[in-house]
Formats: sequence, C-alpha cells, structure tokens
Amino acid sequence: MTFIVREQQMAAFQNEKDRHFAEWMEPFLRDNYSDLVERLSSAAVMRLVMTGMGRARRWGITDPNAFTAFVILAIRYGSDFDEHPLVGKAMRSGAGSANLNGRILEALLSAEEWHQVANRAH
Repeated sequence: MTFIVREQQMAAFQNEKDRHFAEWMEPFLRDNYSDLVERLSSAAVMRLVMTGMGRARRWGITDPNAFTAFVILAIRYGSDFDEHPLVGKAMRSGAGSANLNGRILEALLSAEEWHQVANRAH
C-alpha cells in the first residue's frame, strides 16, 4: 500500500513539529537565557521562537541546534537581526553550511560587529 502525502498535509505536520519545538524552547530559554526572556510572557516567547524559526528556514537552516542558536540571536539582537548587512554577508559566506552550531554562528561576526547589529548601525 502506498500513501501519498499532500503538500497541505506536510505543512500541517511541519506546523505541529514547529509547535512542539517552540514548546520545548520556551522553558529552555527561561532556564538558560533568563536575562533575555524574563520580562516576556510565554505567548510572547512562543511568538519570538516561531518567528525566529521561520526566518532561520529562509537561510536553509533545518538542524534543531542551529534553529536554537538562530532564535537565541534573534531574541538577543532583534527578530530581524539577519537583515543587517553584516549578518547577511556572514550568513551567506558562513563556513559552507547554514546549519551552523551556535558558537560558529556567533563567531561569524566580531564583538564590534555584533554591537553594530544590536544598535542597528548599518
């Protein structure tokens, strides 16, 4: 017996998978990055995680560790941090893989460049 999964069904599966990941990530962020999320409601954290995951996918990120790193950077530097020219350039040249771990992703820019991203100095 062969099953055919339609695109709409795959999207529903992905949405469910994303929701589960976001539900895992919310307490992870509270436990490990409380300084970034302590003043945010659970709903706000979930929205940030879901937005970050969507933006990460645009870069071809699929690995859960890379999603986590990307979302943490999005919360730290702003949900659109990846639109900054320095970040975009680094992501496009990023060591040959969009599925970078957090240390490599952060290492793509210098501390001064991250400071520029945080201050939106284009």
